[in-house]
Amino acid sequence: AEDRITRKWAPPMGAGFFARHASQYERKALEILNFKMTLNRRKIGPGNGLDKDSYFLQDAVLQAWGVAPDNTGRYSYATGVWSKKGEAVREARCWTGEESREKLTLVVEKLKQVEDMRRKDMDTYQK
Repeated sequence: AEDRITRKWAPPMGAGFFARHASQYERKALEILNFKMTLNRRKIGPGNGLDKDSYFLQDAVLQAWGVAPDNTGRYSYATGVWSKKGEAVREARCWTGEESREKLTLVVEKLKQVEDMRRKDMDTYQK
């Protein structure tokens, strides 16, 4: 089931919307990793790469990022972007030098914020 994980990139509506904050940090990490945040020459957003009602990331975005479909023809955010063979890791491996180290440090910081927000979200709703 993890392979079918998708992401909801809804904007935060306040401090307690931890999952929404997590998605914004994740998006920042992808931006630092040079992922294109446009589709059809427009910013990815509701109705353009995000479902306009649910804010779920659509397959067209994954395709634009170079994510290949699995053997069933489905696109996976989890394995296609963040796994060891995913596009984020592939991009990061191409970097060299001091500037790259600084950028990767920023990516790690953003991903730690993602993890922290998702943990807070789980803690809030598991009570």
